[in-house]
Amino acid sequence: MVAKSLQRECLHCRELFLPNPRNRWHQKFCTKPECRHASKVESQRRWLSQPTNRDHFRGSANVERVRGWRKAHPGYWKRAKKSPRTLQDIVLSQATDTQQLAPKSSLTPLQDFLAAQDPLIVGLISHLIDSPLQDRVEQATFRLLTKGQTILDLRSGVKTNANPYED
Repeated sequence: MVAKSLQRECLHCRELFLPNPRNRWHQKFCTKPECRHASKVESQRRWLSQPTNRDHFRGSANVERVRGWRKAHPGYWKRAKKSPRTLQDIVLSQATDTQQLAPKSSLTPLQDFLAAQDPLIVGLISHLIDSPLQDRVEQATFRLLTKGQTILDLRSGVKTNANPYED
């Protein structure tokens, strides 16, 4: 139960609400969309009522101010939102070398394996083995996975495959 002394009445809908702790000293509207809109309207009304702001959007000086800003920011209102940049560049296809590659340590590619894991689990394993290196995290993950399968299979009586990382 929230203490009534912490609650405040919204100036728009007149319902009690709990103000955000970071601005509870001056929050007068609740978080409902219609109340937030009323808050913005009230804020704009207060700003425009100040003598220094009354002509902010009027007059030749402000027309020139806006023209200057638009000239400095051409196409601002036409720009679409930027898509997030990728961390890797696109690599065009290249001729491959025919030499034999070294055998892989895992059954699936390292990046695919780690990408399929929950970040919390990967972070926890990395913390437990005290290493951020992906190959060490992968090895530890396979060891833990095999141990878990062994424990579960002991209950059901099913044999599991050996761990590729054990000697």
